Amino acid sequence: MSKQITLKGLSKILKLSTSTISKSLNDSHEISEKTKKKVLEAAALYDYTPNIAAINLKSGKTNTIGVIIPGVQNYFLARVLYGIEDAITNTPYNVIVSTTKESWQREKKSIETLSNGLVDGFIVATSADNEIKESYSHLQLAIEKSKPIIMFDRVLEDFNCDKILVKDFEAVKSTANKMKEGGLSKIIMCTTIHDLSLGKLRIDGFKDVFKDGVVITANEDEIESKVFEFVKNNPCDGIIGIDEAASLAALRVCKKLKLQVPEDVAIVGYVSDLMAENLTPRLTTIKQHAYTIGQKAVEILLKKLSQKNTDIKSESISSTLIERDSTRF
Repeated sequence: MSKQITLKGLSKILKLSTSTISKSLNDSHEISEKTKKKVLEAAALYDYTPNIAAINLKSGKTNTIGVIIPGVQNYFLARVLYGIEDAITNTPYNVIVSTTKESWQREKKSIETLSNGLVDGFIVATSADNEIKESYSHLQLAIEKSKPIIMFDRVLEDFNCDKILVKDFEAVKSTANKMKEGGLSKIIMCTTIHDLSLGKLRIDGFKDVFKDGVVITANEDEIESKVFEFVKNNPCDGIIGIDEAASLAALRVCKKLKLQVPEDVAIVGYVSDLMAENLTPRLTTIKQHAYTIGQKAVEILLKKLSQKNTDIKSESISSTLIERDSTRF
């Protein structure tokens, strides 16, 4: 009966140095075909498996990247993760995913733990907590340990690392302009992410078109009631929801008030394509191309790791307005 064995154990049986065995297993030109064959047969017989951790420790490289995100319930972040995983598939790299649940402490612990020889670099969407705290020491420590960071979507403006930016300001400004040009004048915006950098950019885009436009802010539990009270008591012919909870709340409010969408009120939101297609009416959305963002993040990080490039740059990805039944531009 065969049993698993260490490199030293294999060396003792074959009466060959561990270096010769290692080179044989890696098909080195320095080793004869006869010796390679002998080593491979013994490795198969004794079920020898290389100690990847030891190899990584010796080489200083793990061939693993850490992905730090607030969670996977958010469809956008889940799609980014799919893009990352697909881009990694045909490379020597693996992925470790850590979710922060919007906690600065969890983010800090994940970055510090993984920086300790477990990953070669990071792809990060920072926590909501950290956008408020703006505490970068754990991120700076990773950089100092030569662990490059690619930040996306939830980016810290003042932290110096590579970033993939979504053109949130431009996307909402363009949408607001299109609604205005389509004859809508009493448009409101609603959001539960007003404290996040991306939320602020979307609000700024709206305000750039509608200087006196109303922005309704609330948490996920209260957003629907606040939108309901406003629309019930004020003229409104359009709503832009800049996150999933706010977008769905806008639709529910119109149904409760028996307002026809889009005849009475046009609605644009941020939800997944799958969800948008299955709502009634089908929701017009601003698509962020999350999958592409994930693939681009991997491309940038692997290039930095292979070229040891320390140059810092930002790349921007435009969003696309997908028109469906909830608008009449």
